[in-house]
Formats: sequence, structure tokens, C-alpha cells
Amino acid sequence: MTKRDLEIFVTVAEQKNMSAAARLLYVAPSSISQAISALEKQFHTKLFERSGKRLVITESGIVFLNYARHILAMYQEMEAAMNAASDTKLTLKIGTSPSVGAIIMSKMISDYYQQGHQANTEVTVNTANAIMGMILENTLDLGLILGKAPSSMVVSTPLFQDELILVCSPDHPFSAYQSIKPEQLDGQKFILREIGCRTRSQVDQELLRHDVQIQEIWTSNNMEAIRQAVIDNQGLAFLSPVVIDMELKNGRLHPIRVEDFSLKRTFYLIYHKNKLVFPTMDQFITSCKKYSKQIRMGNDSYFSLLK
Repeated sequence: MTKRDLEIFVTVAEQKNMSAAARLLYVAPSSISQAISALEKQFHTKLFERSGKRLVITESGIVFLNYARHILAMYQEMEAAMNAASDTKLTLKIGTSPSVGAIIMSKMISDYYQQGHQANTEVTVNTANAIMGMILENTLDLGLILGKAPSSMVVSTPLFQDELILVCSPDHPFSAYQSIKPEQLDGQKFILREIGCRTRSQVDQELLRHDVQIQEIWTSNNMEAIRQAVIDNQGLAFLSPVVIDMELKNGRLHPIRVEDFSLKRTFYLIYHKNKLVFPTMDQFITSCKKYSKQIRMGNDSYFSLLK
């Protein structure tokens, strides 16, 4: 079994078709078929079953696919580490969730470079679930997401806490208050995140805990749209101080404390538990941990990065 055999198997598994895999790898379809047959003979098991013109991976194939991806990823890491040892710049592939995650990751990367590190970084911004999927597939080295990764195959290291705060326009009646009771939210118009995201779930749980019924007039997965709708006095929203720092400072948004509302959440740095943590990756993790200690967030101070 060679590295090429593993590359062929992974490509066939992803394409679900030998001819498509052959086109991607620039080899004859017969070579693809021979490589898969050789692997099945070596391990005395079927890796694929045919379903019409498509191939369906078997249970044994799924197990083999997981290991094949890791072996290929480790091979790439070995090459990268050797290139790094030869003064060739290494590239760290990093994923982050949108909004808060993206803002903080940008600051962490800037801080990393200010320390004199030379590695290149490639950043992918996507949902937490998508980032976890890419971590499991070894297409990313590290990820920054809201909440602990549910997979036992992922190492989750808590980095910092963030807390959602209630905000309104200076033209809203609530702008006269510094704090309110939960029942005062009853019947109020709200701009909310989409159903299914972790931020929305956390807000919904707190509203349910206090038996508060609100008017949901906007639903959006776009943080800029939510922020602008609140500025335009369309309604209230629970937002992170990180994404509205300037609006809080210049008075375009007014913060209000809601008594007995718990909207703290933790962001985690994640990577695959079988990942070979090469020196550059270890340096970046250490840098992120140091930087996270400088972060202080919450309703009292809104948002501050202490240098």
C-alpha cells in the first residue's frame, strides 16, 4: 500500500465514482479499479458497493477513509515541517465562525505576527458545524468556534468568554434605562438571529426561562443587517459588545442590563485529537492562549482588549 493508493481511495470515496476519480487524478479508470481491488484484497473486506452508476462506501470503507485522510494529512505535515526546517514558510490553515470569532481571530493573528513569527496563515470563515467538519477531515489545522465541539475526535480548549447584551437605538424608549427587569421585554419588537444557531438558542432559552413573549419582526444571519436595524430603531437585539464596539462608544447604540439574564458564552480553539501538532502550530496555539488572557468582555466594560 502506497501513498498513491491512499490518494486514489480518498478521491474515489469523495467522488463516489471511479471514472470521475480517474479524471481528477489524470490516470486511466483501470488503474483506479486495480488500486481499489488491491486494497480490498489486502484487508479482506469490501470498501465500496455499487448502487447504479455510483459507489457507496461500506462500514469498513468509512473506517479506512478516516485513517487514510489522517495518514495523508500527516504526510503533508511532515513535508511542511521539513520545508519549515529549511527556512521555507509554513502555512497554517485556520477556520473561524463569523462575527465575534472572525474579529477576535484577526486580532490574534495580528498579535502572533507582532511577536515575530513568520508562518503564513489562511483563514476560512464559516459556521461552527462547517469548521468542525473541516477539522475532522483534516482540511484545517485549527478552528475558533462558539461552544465546545461535540465530537470526541476534537480537542476543545476554552479561550475567552463573551456576553451578549441588550441594545437599542437612542430613539427607543428603553434608552432612558440603564437596567430593566425581564418582564419589561414582554411584547417588545426584536431582531433575532436565525433559528438553529447557538446564539439564537441561548437567547430563546433565557426568554423561555423568564416566560417572556416577544415580537420577532426580523430574522437574519447577517450581523450587519441586525446591527443596522437596531440603529434604525426597528427593534431590540441581543448582541456581542465585540461587534458593536464603535456603536457603543459613539452612542449610536444604547446598552441595557437585563436583570437575571445569563447570556455568557465561551469560545474554543479546536483541532483534531490525532493531529500532529507541529512546532509552528504549537507556537500559534500558545500565542492565542496568551492573547485570550488579555481579553475582558461583559456588560460592565462592554469590550476592552488590554495590552
